[in-house]
Amino acid sequence: MTNFVSRMKPGDLLVISDGNFKFRAIGEVSGAYSFQPHGEYPDGYAQMRPVRWLRVYEPSLPHGELMSKQFSQMTLYELRTPSIDLAKLQRLLNPQTRAGAEADALAPGAAGNDARVLVIDEIN
Repeated sequence: MTNFVSRMKPGDLLVISDGNFKFRAIGEVSGAYSFQPHGEYPDGYAQMRPVRWLRVYEPSLPHGELMSKQFSQMTLYELRTPSIDLAKLQRLLNPQTRAGAEADALAPGAAGNDARVLVIDEIN
């Protein structure tokens, strides 16, 4: 919960996995954390963050379209290079982007770049 409440921030990217070998969506955190109990859900579902969905895939895509490794069975974790292929992420989000420019735009340490990617896996 600490990562979900304290470390996540608006602008962070989320990758929603579909098991260890597929992913089904990419989204961007679009607001602050909130606790909002809802009558239809148990109390455990009151932890919320608004998300703007950038891409939703049906059927889910293979992990190799985005990752150099498979996903793990953690609920929420931060993805860093080399696990996530930033060039592949850029192509998924902006299919028209040139291959050389995309790697530069998302390269670690690029000017003004504080982008983070988090994976949410198997929220029950």
